[in-house]
Amino acid sequence: MAAFRCFFVFLACSLAFSPIRLAAQPNPEMHLRKVVDSGGPLIREQAAYDVLFYRLMFTIDTAAKSITGTTFMRALTTDTLSTLVLDLSSTFNVQSVIWKGQQQFNKSLLFSRPAGRLWITLPYVLQKSDSILVEISYKGTPKVSANPPWDDGFVWTHTKTGEVWAGVACEEGGADLWWPCKDHPSDEPDSVDLYFTVPASLTCVSNGRLLGVSDNGSLKTFHWYVSEPINNYCVTFYLGPLQRIPIDYQSVTGQAIPSEYWFLPYNVDSAKKYSSIWLKDLRFFEEVCGPFPFRAEKYCLVDAPYYGMEHQTCIAYGNNFNLNSYGFDYIHLHELAHEWWGNLVTAKDWSDVWIHEGFATYMEALFVERMSGFSRYKTYMAGMKGSIQNLKPVAPDAPTTAAAMFSSNDVYYKGAWILHTLRHYLGDQMFFSMFRKFAYPDPAMESVTDGRQCRLATTNDYLQIAEQATGKKLDWFFNLYLRQPTLPKLRYSKSGTVLSLQWTTPNALPFPFPVDVRVGTKTVVVDMQNGTGTATVPADTSYQIDPDGWILMGTPQLTNVAELNVPTEFAIGVYPNPFNPTTTLQLEIPKRMRVSVELVSVSGQRIAEVVDATYDPGSHSIPINGTNLSSGVYFVLVRGDEKVLTTKIVLLK
Repeated sequence: MAAFRCFFVFLACSLAFSPIRLAAQPNPEMHLRKVVDSGGPLIREQAAYDVLFYRLMFTIDTAAKSITGTTFMRALTTDTLSTLVLDLSSTFNVQSVIWKGQQQFNKSLLFSRPAGRLWITLPYVLQKSDSILVEISYKGTPKVSANPPWDDGFVWTHTKTGEVWAGVACEEGGADLWWPCKDHPSDEPDSVDLYFTVPASLTCVSNGRLLGVSDNGSLKTFHWYVSEPINNYCVTFYLGPLQRIPIDYQSVTGQAIPSEYWFLPYNVDSAKKYSSIWLKDLRFFEEVCGPFPFRAEKYCLVDAPYYGMEHQTCIAYGNNFNLNSYGFDYIHLHELAHEWWGNLVTAKDWSDVWIHEGFATYMEALFVERMSGFSRYKTYMAGMKGSIQNLKPVAPDAPTTAAAMFSSNDVYYKGAWILHTLRHYLGDQMFFSMFRKFAYPDPAMESVTDGRQCRLATTNDYLQIAEQATGKKLDWFFNLYLRQPTLPKLRYSKSGTVLSLQWTTPNALPFPFPVDVRVGTKTVVVDMQNGTGTATVPADTSYQIDPDGWILMGTPQLTNVAELNVPTEFAIGVYPNPFNPTTTLQLEIPKRMRVSVELVSVSGQRIAEVVDATYDPGSHSIPINGTNLSSGVYFVLVRGDEKVLTTKIVLLK
């Protein structure tokens, strides 16, 4: 969904119930209450189990705009556990929690409802690898979205002909907006059973395969089944007078994929007309990223009462059959990309959500290149660049929430530009081979459709895949572009026929990225292995730095030759980090000054004095030797010119 928060920015650039409280129930501290957000650090009571299966049963009252639900969860403990914690919006009244384990079967469990959570006292202390089987009954009025899908909640509207048309979108707020779950991206169920009881005049479409429809007079129950892992926010429903449109599509694997569109009656003809356009998108993704991941279930698009969302096997579509100025349907293309980048591969933490959004956004540019050529691709990428904010890391190296990550455009546009720059560094052959491995690290998984093809991933996993696929060290690239927000800057000067280039980076991070320079009509590649390089530019010959716009960087800065190698500020950096047993402290000194460097433990104890000396302006490398130290975390304290800088280092032996 979050793609849509940024869509309008890009467009501008390119054209109540009370909770039950029982005596003797768990009483968690206030800081363990959940805010209305998804993800964040897991508390111990949630880290100690792994969800295997949900059975979700909903009765949807369209007149009252409320739901009555029963959720059955099967999970496996990963540690001892006496209290089970689930997430559930405080708008719901939990009526009962029943234990369904073989021992003490059907026992009513005590529970409490601190804000946004459900704390359940288990019937006995479970040991590691024990099964958890609980059934929760609840009812209430779910939050209604004020601006779907950017604002989480249920969507209630009517079709042009007056029928109820409803759905839900909850990427940032989480699935606990409408059913009890462990609301964290690191824990996907292996399968989900879904039952929706709705007015008989309406059709309910959901994820996976439709196993049956039972008629209960004025009501109907639709039974959908998801046989493969699914992230919680992608579990969804669409309710309205929807009509099924069967579609014929043969995968690149040669097998027919169950394919269908569900549209309102007055949109059916348009959906059929656009089928060839949408299937062209699907073929493109299969050729670039590998086979459609959910061939055992379905490729599907559903007429949604909001702009769009990447719901697994049933993409929300609300773009009114519009093609953009580049000739493609933005919503279908971007949301379909998430079947690979988000649903096949799911970020293990929201801090890594650029794996969803940066990759999906870059797929748009690749599609433009495929359909319209490299020049249009460059124009598309240039159109994104103005929306990059550089306010915080694209992939912070710590757990965070969905709202924190989607507060910036950078997981989209900067994420796409990082891939664009990496492509230039590696070259097309190496890059696209690696790109496919990001989706399917093991080529054998391209033929698997039983759920084993799905996985959770982190940015560090992607770094490992990239280095293995290319045979190149790329940690410097990932550290600079993903782990901190500031872009590298290129300083240059010209003296006679010599053009001198120098990278400046935050905290003196290494950045040996070569730079293309067009000299006259010829392009030369300047080696920048040590952060500096030169090119020969004959007299009266024009030159252009990075002429094709490949490198994500600040605006190149022209400076005097004498100033070129003088840092603009007092800064430090350590590389490699983690290290064993030696690393290098890089000092950036803008003027002559006395500098002292100390190694300090996490408790503040001074371990050693590394250096105490006077340095001239420039860059200086100081070795740090951890041979006689134990593995662990240390801090480097650097004092100079009435300023103290610190950085954390990690010794791994």
